[in-house]
This record gives sequence, structure tokens and C-alpha cells, in this order.
Amino acid sequence: MGSIHESHVEWVQKLKDRGETVLQPEYGEPMGNIKGYIKTQIPLKDAGAIFQDKEGTFGLFGDMGALHITGIEWDELGLCDAGCWYEWMHPESYQSKKEKFCPSCGQLLR
Repeated sequence: MGSIHESHVEWVQKLKDRGETVLQPEYGEPMGNIKGYIKTQIPLKDAGAIFQDKEGTFGLFGDMGALHITGIEWDELGLCDAGCWYEWMHPESYQSKKEKFCPSCGQLLR
């Protein structure tokens, strides 16, 4: 059996093979760290390393393995850059950072 990271990378590749793209942050720069996440952003579900349990459903190890989220279906798993996930968790911290552009001329508004 491999490490949590090795298993996670295998599941990430399977998600990419099924056509999942890595969602990017809307307001900030990507952090470049692909995490598993719940596509439907169901409350109380989290980001982390993907694993499959004995029952065949999936889960996530979060916070360096201190957190276990279970009962996730394959169709609920998706991929996002860590920056994207942090924006979802704390939108009030990021939305004010989005650059605004003039709708008629396209110039950056300050």
C-alpha cells in the first residue's frame, strides 16, 4: 500500500481521465496545489487527500490526516486549486480583491 499522497495522486489522475478540470481561483492567483474537493460544495465537507473506504465510497483526509470526511460519492468529487478552495471557504476575504474593469472601454478601474 502506498502513502496517502501517492493514493491521492492516483485518484486525481482518474478524475482528470474522466474529464475533470482543475478549477482556478476567481479572485487571486493559483496556489498550484491540486486538492480533492466537493463539486457541489456541500457544507461541512472539506478539501483534502482523496481515499476510497471499504464500502466503496470516498473520503478526504484533511489537516494532515487529523480530519476525516467520509460518505462522498464519486460524482461529488472534483478538482480545484487550493486558492480556489480557500476563496470558497472565506469569500468575504477575497471578493474585494477582484479587479474591476470598465464595461465600455475595458480599462482597469482603480
